Amino acid sequence: MAKIYVIGVDGLHNNGKTTQLRLLNENLEKLGIFTIIRRGDGSRKGEGKDEFDAHSDWWLENRPRIMAAGFEGRASQDAATEASDRLNRELALTKNWWMKKELQKNGLDKGVILQDRGLISRLFVYRRYESTAGFKEVNFYTNRGRHEGVIVPDIIFLLHCPFDVLISRNLGRGDGSSKQAFNETVLRNYFPDFEKHIATLPDEIKDKTVILDSSGTIEGIQQRLLENTLNLINEKSLSIEGGPSGAER
Repeated sequence: MAKIYVIGVDGLHNNGKTTQLRLLNENLEKLGIFTIIRRGDGSRKGEGKDEFDAHSDWWLENRPRIMAAGFEGRASQDAATEASDRLNRELALTKNWWMKKELQKNGLDKGVILQDRGLISRLFVYRRYESTAGFKEVNFYTNRGRHEGVIVPDIIFLLHCPFDVLISRNLGRGDGSSKQAFNETVLRNYFPDFEKHIATLPDEIKDKTVILDSSGTIEGIQQRLLENTLNLINEKSLSIEGGPSGAER
């Protein structure tokens, strides 16, 4: 039976998640490992223009409404839950049906799903409305009126570094884009809360999480991600000091 691994990459904006996910995807595929990137929390456009965003009529239709709900209030909470439910359903279909079919078709016995954001981000959003929320509040999603268990990654790499580094990177974009403004809003409003959040992760998430200092070089961070992903696939011990929940800071 084919083995499918789920590798989570999480963290606030400007920690380099997109860059690292793309590199990890490329490096695993060079090694002959069937790999796909899927969103785990937040939203996506559904335009089908890159590996992060498969075409989806649902997202094309509903994302404008979800994004219009903003950051605060009941409408925002409901929109975040709706988006999370949809993304968790997509992830389940990818792992339990699509990925298995593709591996069988190509005669492969291993595959990797790289998850762009996931349980850490989802719980952070949930805790904005219920500060004591734990794993039980985010370990399910609603699918056509039924509660289904979320897919918990085999390992979560949390990219994190000091606030001033993230702000400097955002300013360095220099494009005056809406994305740049959005990132700055998130960082200035939520960075302190996020640091408290990751210090109090429930054991079910903490035990799967390795915190990496994302202020290092792109190449150095990628080396750690790739090495430990391969160790997981080959059932070897992690090479990062401290193992799960250990921080390289």
